Amino acid sequence: MAGRTPRGRGKGNSGKKAQDPGNLAKGNVSPNRFGTLTENDEEESSVCSVCDSSLPDGVKSLQCERCMLWNCLLCASVNKTEYTVLSRRDFHWYCANCQEPAQKAVRSEKLIEDRCKEYLAAITQRIESVENEVKSKASQEKVNMIDTEVKSLELTVKGVAGDVSALNKKCDLLSNENAEKERRKTNVVIRGIPEDDTPDADKVKLVLEALDVSSEPKSIHRLGKKIAQVQRDEADEEDENEETPQVRHRPLRIICEDETVRTEIVKKSAKIRKATNLPFDKNKIFISPDQTKLERDAEINLRKELGKKRETDPNWKIQNGRLVKKKVPVLQEAPAQQ
Repeated sequence: MAGRTPRGRGKGNSGKKAQDPGNLAKGNVSPNRFGTLTENDEEESSVCSVCDSSLPDGVKSLQCERCMLWNCLLCASVNKTEYTVLSRRDFHWYCANCQEPAQKAVRSEKLIEDRCKEYLAAITQRIESVENEVKSKASQEKVNMIDTEVKSLELTVKGVAGDVSALNKKCDLLSNENAEKERRKTNVVIRGIPEDDTPDADKVKLVLEALDVSSEPKSIHRLGKKIAQVQRDEADEEDENEETPQVRHRPLRIICEDETVRTEIVKKSAKIRKATNLPFDKNKIFISPDQTKLERDAEINLRKELGKKRETDPNWKIQNGRLVKKKVPVLQEAPAQQ
């Protein structure tokens, strides 16, 4: 374990929500699994991220604190004695893929922390200087001016703290970006398919048939928290003449056989508007690649910029991730007939 900061975690009940490390069991009972889920991810059964072996209840395993994936003891190169030590709450453990990025993140955080300390020390010294100046002068006008300066400095300090927090979050996203892209490279997301009693697999099959895609998905699942069935039933019972609440159907993540199939689905996505075999509204179906958080944020900002440009010129569009201006054909006058 040299050069590695491990945290051992025993395997919890498969399919249950990840638990906070503060809820870990003690004594002779193995610690419960813990981790975090994003709003766009759903719980999946636990398997070893290296050998894909299933990790049922009672099997000792370790969860990487960075990528949150599980490793069996064999793939983690950890024996039972080491596992017992790693299961203590004051140890951290990272898998082989995350060890180096995690160490870099720690060094980066230390550098940010040192710079913040230097800045805060300078601010503190300045505040102390101002306070000493207040004590040496009795002018009320001077006191009021200094009080305003102190409040301004306090706001500056709060702003720096907020910037540091945002920077830390951005560093975390950047350090995980390549791993996230690799994890999502064969996935597409389909929005607008309703949630009802019909199996999602059957509805996805109809969509793929409309796109002339013959390959079958490896897996299909909904993203986000499940909307209570009773809420959907209540919405259906509302009087049609009254304004009814919009029922939000969770998007579907489709894991394709490979990147080629994923690319084919995305390229043919426009065909969905011509589909005649769908029992639901085809105009509400939208198909896109499974993007990372940074990619989604970048697309949102790009669309905002597009909206501003179209306020003055409607010929702007998004092409290959960039804003480009459409080529407007120049109409030439026909030669006069003699």
